[in-house]
Amino acid sequence: METINSKIIEIASKDDITTTVTMLVHKNDAANGNGLDFKQEYVEQYKDTLVNKPVVAKYYEETDDLSDHEPEFDENGRIVRLNTIAIGTIFESWIDTYVSEDGQTYNALYAKADLWNYKYPEIITCVKRLYDEGNCDSSVEVEIHSYDGEPKPEYRAAKDYTYLGNCLLGSSVAPADSDAGVTAINQKEIASAIKNDLKRLEDNPQILDEEGVETMSTIEVFNKGKDIKYHGELEISSLKFEEVANQIYNKLNPINAKTDNRTYKYWIRDLYTDYVIAEEWDDYSVLWKIPYSIANDEVTLASEDQWQKGYLGFIPDNSTEINQLIEEKEAKVAELNSQLTTLKEELNTMSEQKVTEVAELETKVAELEAKVTELNGLLVSEKESKDAIQTELSTKVTELEGQITELSKYKDQVEQAAKDAKIAELNSKYSKLLSKETFASEEAQKAIEACDVSELNSLVVQEIAKEKAETEVEVSSKDDVTVVASKSEDLLPTDKKSKWHSPSK
Repeated sequence: METINSKIIEIASKDDITTTVTMLVHKNDAANGNGLDFKQEYVEQYKDTLVNKPVVAKYYEETDDLSDHEPEFDENGRIVRLNTIAIGTIFESWIDTYVSEDGQTYNALYAKADLWNYKYPEIITCVKRLYDEGNCDSSVEVEIHSYDGEPKPEYRAAKDYTYLGNCLLGSSVAPADSDAGVTAINQKEIASAIKNDLKRLEDNPQILDEEGVETMSTIEVFNKGKDIKYHGELEISSLKFEEVANQIYNKLNPINAKTDNRTYKYWIRDLYTDYVIAEEWDDYSVLWKIPYSIANDEVTLASEDQWQKGYLGFIPDNSTEINQLIEEKEAKVAELNSQLTTLKEELNTMSEQKVTEVAELETKVAELEAKVTELNGLLVSEKESKDAIQTELSTKVTELEGQITELSKYKDQVEQAAKDAKIAELNSKYSKLLSKETFASEEAQKAIEACDVSELNSLVVQEIAKEKAETEVEVSSKDDVTVVASKSEDLLPTDKKSKWHSPSK
């Protein structure tokens, strides 16, 4: 979303109910101080999106001044809300020429709006003062969907966009478009019913019913005391999410105009930018998905035939696929519970077996300890003789280890000699059985080196089979017969009929 500074250029008044302002929204075909440019052709196409959009402001009573859009950003630097309130509605937009202070003529977008004196008298008084002082600037809010060409921070031309509203700026906020602002102010009267309603609420802050019960004007526990979860970014209206939730709550739980009693039917669980998830007030298991729309800061709920019933926050009531998944999940849970029970029983059985095994082991340990005690007694009594025997055994072991070390040297030599003898034997034997070519092959030499008699025999068999095949071919060639033609005759009939047709049988 982009914000572009504009300016109120006219304020006129009739009474103290509504003030009408004429605003120069922005110049066309001229980049503002933020590098944003609105081309004339696109302004003509989208100017009407400004109609019925709000005029917003942020008022500080302690300074009697306005601020700017008061944006809040998320962790990614995107605007998630604008902390301003709607103080009026734009009802007309058009394109006309504008001559700047330096004498240059531009095409510019203008708009007219009604500001609500009756609702925000202090803010409207502040706007008039700023206008009289020449500081009544404004900044239009625009949702830009695409740019013309490659957008850059220093210059970008909006191509596809929607005007969201116009924000009146304070005296200390510098506009990007210095020519934008209020050009005129006037006031006009609104329906007397509004004045009467306001007077009634002012005179009766707490309206009582016949039984003395406080009704709609009394502070009540909003939304059943439940927090509403907000989803998405609401930028299509000057309304905040909380204000949208308040309107939806009042429409779901209407107040009887005669008795001023509220009928509690639903409370809001989740609020999205285009639909709300509401739970039935007296039945937590039933949820409703209710579409809504916003126009002129008024929330409109879809008709009840478009509401979708659901459960488990929020699964559609007629969702066969989801129901099937839930059934499968429940079946799986039952299966896992059954497996868990079986495992517990097996563990209990194993535990009983372990107890028996431990008891048996403890008995064996006791028996072994008794034997050890007995042996210890024998060892003590025979210690001297055992020491002598141990010394003798140690000496013998040392001698044997020396002999083993000495003999191990000869063992390797003997094994290598045996292998060399075997290789020599195989060389002698198979050099006679194999042809020179086969005997010298890598396959035959590897088999001899590995003393693989089976592989060598296989090579001999292959060679014998090869020689046999060659012998049969030679004999066959000797049996060939040469036929000499003694008379030159055509081997095929020459007449066409016999050439193309076989003789009949």
